[in-house]
Amino acid sequence: MRELDAVSDPEALTGAMIAGGFGIAWALWGASGLTGGPAAAVRAGAIVIGVLIVLGSALLQRLARGADRAARGADPRARSGSLFSSPAYRRVLALEVTALVGGRVLLGSTGNGEYTIAWFAGVVGIHFVVFGRLFWVGFYWLGGALLAAGLAGAVLGLAGGGSGTIRAVSGLIAAASLFAAGGWTVLATRASVRARRPRSGLNTAFKICSARGGAICPPAREPATLLLQFGYT
Repeated sequence: MRELDAVSDPEALTGAMIAGGFGIAWALWGASGLTGGPAAAVRAGAIVIGVLIVLGSALLQRLARGADRAARGADPRARSGSLFSSPAYRRVLALEVTALVGGRVLLGSTGNGEYTIAWFAGVVGIHFVVFGRLFWVGFYWLGGALLAAGLAGAVLGLAGGGSGTIRAVSGLIAAASLFAAGGWTVLATRASVRARRPRSGLNTAFKICSARGGAICPPAREPATLLLQFGYT
């Protein structure tokens, strides 16, 4: 399967919204391992960050779709790929849900429920690694970060850390990873959309006039007239 354009594709902003929402969920789960002021600060900060990512993505999507159509031009097949409608995406998602539910049941039945969050982080990390193989290489780093979140929580738990420590470490690393991915997508897409906006011929003509040195282009003239004046046709 071809690699997707995760910056200019409006679907990337849908992914950023998902990352913002799940980032809040992971942060709240991780904050349950903290107490007092730190827990409250993490909850409040996560909600603010996640909401900003979701709103920023939603506001940019319309502009991104317009830039996407302009880049595609007359060829509707130029950007026909879709991650969310892909059969491979649905298969990976189904396997992920099965692994999450199965692992939770197994850990709970064996008295190791405190490792559930670490298991979840690991499974979600693997699913992003698979996405990196199937869709876009940028998913690899997010998958690696979530795998690290799961591994860190599990190692600390095996080293004697309590359930609160496991939740705080795995949950907050996972949340930070998702927020970083979502925030980067919003900022990168904003820059990409602005760079791809078509510029008017008048602005282009003024740049040409300036490049000729010392000439001032009268604003009342049409771009074609300005180009003729300086011998560019």
